[in-house]
Parts: sequence; C-alpha cells; structure tokens
Amino acid sequence: MFELDPIAWILVVSRFLGPRTGYVWVPHSRRPLRTALSRSGTSMDLRNPLVTPLVGLALVSTAFAQGGDNCSIATPISGPGAYTYVNATATTSGFNGGNPAECDTADNQGLATPPWYDVFYVWTATSGGSHTFDTCSETNDTVLNLHLGGDCSAVCVDGEDGGDCGAGAQDLSSSVTIAGITSGDTYLIQIGTWDAAATFVTGTLNVTATGGPGGPNDTCASATAITGVGFLTYDNSAASSTGFDGGDAVTCHPSENLSAPNRDLFYAWTAPLPGSYRIDTCTSGFDTVLNVHAGGDCSATCIIGSDIGSCTANFDAEALLTGVAAADVFLIQVGSWSATAPTGPTDLNITLLPPPNDTCATPTLVSGEATIAIDTTGAFSSGFVGGDAVTCGLAEGALPPHKDLFYAWSSPCNGEYTFTTCPDLVSDTVITVYLGSDCAATCLGAADDSPCDAMTAAEVVLGPVSVGQEFLIQIGDWSSDPASTIVTTLEITRTGGACPPPFEIQCDPNNDHYLGNDAKLNTSSFAPGIGAGFHLEVTDGPANQFGFFLVSRGGTNAAQLFQGVLCIDLPFGRYDPNNAMNQGLTELDSLGAFDGAGVFSTLSGNSTVVTGFDVPVALPAGPGPGSIVPGDLLYFQLWFRDQDGGGGPSANFSNMAQVLFP
Repeated sequence: MFELDPIAWILVVSRFLGPRTGYVWVPHSRRPLRTALSRSGTSMDLRNPLVTPLVGLALVSTAFAQGGDNCSIATPISGPGAYTYVNATATTSGFNGGNPAECDTADNQGLATPPWYDVFYVWTATSGGSHTFDTCSETNDTVLNLHLGGDCSAVCVDGEDGGDCGAGAQDLSSSVTIAGITSGDTYLIQIGTWDAAATFVTGTLNVTATGGPGGPNDTCASATAITGVGFLTYDNSAASSTGFDGGDAVTCHPSENLSAPNRDLFYAWTAPLPGSYRIDTCTSGFDTVLNVHAGGDCSATCIIGSDIGSCTANFDAEALLTGVAAADVFLIQVGSWSATAPTGPTDLNITLLPPPNDTCATPTLVSGEATIAIDTTGAFSSGFVGGDAVTCGLAEGALPPHKDLFYAWSSPCNGEYTFTTCPDLVSDTVITVYLGSDCAATCLGAADDSPCDAMTAAEVVLGPVSVGQEFLIQIGDWSSDPASTIVTTLEITRTGGACPPPFEIQCDPNNDHYLGNDAKLNTSSFAPGIGAGFHLEVTDGPANQFGFFLVSRGGTNAAQLFQGVLCIDLPFGRYDPNNAMNQGLTELDSLGAFDGAGVFSTLSGNSTVVTGFDVPVALPAGPGPGSIVPGDLLYFQLWFRDQDGGGGPSANFSNMAQVLFP
C-alpha cells in the first residue's frame, strides 16, 4: 500500500470534481501567418561610432495562468512572457481548428489525433513582428497548436509535437514561430500531451518576440540597442507595420492620415552625455516618419512624433530632445509615411546640439552674486575676442578660449566683483570679460590662471563697478583638444560681502520721545515715478511737534544727541526751507509736523500721498555730490522737536533707513 502526499490527493480529487478554466491570442486582420520565421542577419553601416548593435529580447516575469479546458473558456494572456499551465484536471477536447492535417500532429502510432488533456489560452499581441511560442523548457512530451482567432471559430495555422528547440533538446518539447504579427492580433493557443498515457501536471508556455521580416529590430520588444552620436543606415523595405504608438495616438500619429509609422523599425538609444539632441532622417530620399518614446521597450511612452523636419520639406522627419541626462534611454521608431510609400535604405542621424549660450549673440543672462554650473559639452569654439586678439586671446598663442560659453552679467550694486573657477584644480579654464552684453562688447581683460592654481583655475576681478553695468563673460577651455571638456563652477562674488538690501531699518529703536513712543521710518517704501523713486513715512511721533529729514552717505554714527541718537554720519544734508531756497529747489523742503495720530506730513506738500516726503533726485548741501544716481547707498533720519525730562524744549531722532537706489 502507498500513500499520497496532500498535494497529490488534491490533484486526484480535482481531476474529477474541479472546475475547468481556459486561455487565447487576436489579429486585426486574418492573414495566413503559419510559416516559421527564418531570420537572417542585417548589416548596419556605422560610419561614425554611433552604436554597438545588440538584439534585445523582451523579458517578462512568469505568470501563473492555468489554461482553460476548452476553446470557449480560454484563459486570456498577452505579450511576451512565461506562463505556467496545469493540465492535471483537463479533458481531451478534440479541437483542431478546422485543419486536421496541420493541427492533428500527435503521432500516436501512426494515427493522427489532436492533443490529449489539452488546455487553451487566448493570446493578444502587444507588439508586431515575429513571435515564438514554445515548451522548450519542458521534458514532458507536449503538443502545441496555434489557431488564428480568439475563440472556437479560430483557424489552425500551425501544429507541432516535437523539435525546433535547438541543439541538445529532446524531441519532446514543441516550438511554433508566427511571422507578420500586428499589435492587437489574437491567437488561440492549445497545449496538451502526445497520448493518453503521457499525462503530466504542470508546464511552461514561453512567448518570445523574435523580431520581424525587417530584421531583429522589427518590433518594440526587440529594439536594437545603440548609443552615442553619428548616423547609421537602416533598411525598412522588409519591415512589418507594428502600429506601436507609445500610448499616445495623437502625438505619435503625426502624419496627415493619422497613422502610425508604416514598415517601422526600432532602436533603444542611450544618451552618452547630458544636453540637447537632434534625431532626424535629413538624408532620406523618401517620406519618413520618426517617433521618439521615453523608455527602451514596449512600455515606453510617446513624447515626440514627426513626419516633417527642417531639411527636405515634407520628406524628412526630426525630433529635438532637451534636458537629456546621461544614460537616459529612448525608443526611436522609424518608418515610412504610408504603406505604399518608398522605403529604405536611408540614414538615422543623432546629433549632440551645442548649449544655447554657445555664441556671443545668445548669452545666458545672470545677475548679482551667483554660482553657475559650467559644462562645455557640445560647445564649439567661437573665436570671439571683442576686437582685441592680443588682450582677449591670451591662451598662450593668442588664441581665445576653446569650446566657449557666454554669459551676460549686470551688477546689482556698486562694488568690486570677482569671477573665478577656484578651487577647481582639474579643469583648465580661461575667463574673458567684455564691456557690453552682446557681440558688440569690447575686450576688457582675460585670465587663464588664478591665485588658487596657476595651471588650471582662472580668475578675473572687476572694479569699481557701478550698479546696472553690463558685461559679457566668456568661459572656455585652454586646450584645443576636441576630446577636452570643461565641467566646473563659475563663482561671482562681491568684495566686502553681498549687496546691501534695497531698504533696511537700522538704529532701531531710537529713544522714546516725551509721549512714551519712538518715531519710526518702517513704513517708508520705493515709489516708482516720484523723484529718486523713494518715499519716506514717519509714524508714532509726538503730536503737533515739527521736524525735517536728514540724509547722509554713511550710517555708522551712534552719537547721543538731545533726547535721541544721531545714527547718520557727518557730513549730512538737511531737507529744510533754507537749503530749498539757497539751491532754488522747492522739492528739497521737508519741513512738517506730526498730526494727532503721530503721522508726519510736510507743510510744503512735497508728497504724492499727502503724508510723508517724496525723496527728490537732488541732494541738499552737505553729503555731496549733488544728486542721487542708481546704485547710491544713502541713510535717512527725521529730526523732530521733543521735551526733556523736566518738560523743557529739546529734540530727538527717528530710527534710521538705509536705502539702496536701483
């Protein structure tokens, strides 16, 4: 007597009681597709080291999908993959797809019979081209039939009960290859055993995209792997039409007939460097379509569709990729505009585009203190010297920087500025500076060394610089070696620290006045269109007391004076009636008083908002020079009447406003 383990008991019982389930595959058109694909090698003319061709086969994880027991309940599967089937409980259907001569292949002692204990799948193609269906990984004696269609009306196209699994394989497994498949086609797959005695429990059905008539890259699942830049010759004359659109029929059906590329081939391209690339068929002599998808296989998503480029009107196709990172992968799909259009051979071209700031006419705009990432990959050598080949072509041999980039920089405030690639000790950079912001800029100076290293980093110092001045900064490679590339950082810094803020309250708070509060300039603000563009406001002052504004070019003083603190430096100017009369400029008069709410207003009405004071362009006598210009840094306080501790007359000051005029 023998014992069965629990799994075996389940299988025995389910053989009689278990439910029956099933499997299938579907085409858009019913074409005679039965012959196995005979693949031949395809030559590629790689006149520039663009690629290393590799044939990629789709790999999909194993799916546990038990086939249905008859053709009416076939289990749905799709695409390439490995599918586990179980026929321990299956019956023998006798189905032969209406073609017993082809699909009754089980050589049962000379008797033609359909597979025993058969299960069924409905398989849907996810890509076009040839596909192989096999049980090559099994040692069971299998029979495999393929029927065109997805149900019991499917028509047998090929049957196999052994062989075609390669050298060393037993004549037990089965393999069938179907050519000319189109994405969306369906097939009914039937798997069983060779005879009634050859029962087995489980096995694996393998589905592999093997390419198409146009070569191994005739499908998205078997795209040829390429990298680099250059051009390669392709021939789509024998390719099938896959219908692949990367999930976006609008973007990737760009042609006038809204169809996907016809007779299409696929390349999985890996970007060698970061930057922007142009992919085109500019040398094509026929009407091409070019689609680019993000990703390297059939899961890639469409990003660009083109059937019209910029080279030969209405024939070439072109795609521009920007912001590409090194090692990014794209699926490139090339084909003809229509099924009847001419075909290859022709070229696919991939070009690394220069950076957008590769010329003096298209500099990148920068301002202020900044840290700029420099990468000269793809840059050309402009030869620009700003009219002075001696001063601005100093790279040892009167040569300007090689593979150079341009930046238009404007100073945010007065001061001295340093442009440096320190502490880079690897990239041998040259920095050149010009007065102006375009190709009309004139040479000021250049450097190919720096305090941190005399052989690599470069440094240029500008100063004194006025606010708003414009300069053209050119940075490139000392070496003329085409393989040399500068990857570094350009630092722009201001001597003495960053620019002051446009408006800042200092000396705050000042001393309280006799009513127990301190006068504040905090609500002052820039006011375009008035005077020098700044408006002074004072709040929280003592009611009914008068005062006027003071101005200076420094703000480091801290003199205790009367009841307050004089914060501005000497010499200072007074916006009072005397200076206004002496200089013949009524706008210099700021004399006024606080109202009952402690808000200051001028008596002369020199304010566009009634309260406060509009700072004029002219300066009162004292701080000099005579007017405010862009970049001036000035300091303001309000002097006003106050009382001392005994109630006697005295004076006080508001806090101080530091203003950087734009």
